[in-house]
Amino acid sequence: MQEPPTDLMRPVQLGGHLYVCGDHRDHATLDGALKSGRRAAEALIADTVQETTSNGVPSEPVTVDQTELA
Repeated sequence: MQEPPTDLMRPVQLGGHLYVCGDHRDHATLDGALKSGRRAAEALIADTVQETTSNGVPSEPVTVDQTELA
């Protein structure tokens, strides 16, 4: 019999600006997928802020033209 995995909070940051999310990174539920997506987004934001402030130059805010998304 195979035991279920017990590492339910697998890392979302794989290194080299590579992030991954999904239910396989948290609980195997829709809620787990959403939580891992949030953790990946927060890790990406934290890394971006750290990179832009480490060189002493604040970054410009990123804006998205909503018409480009349609």
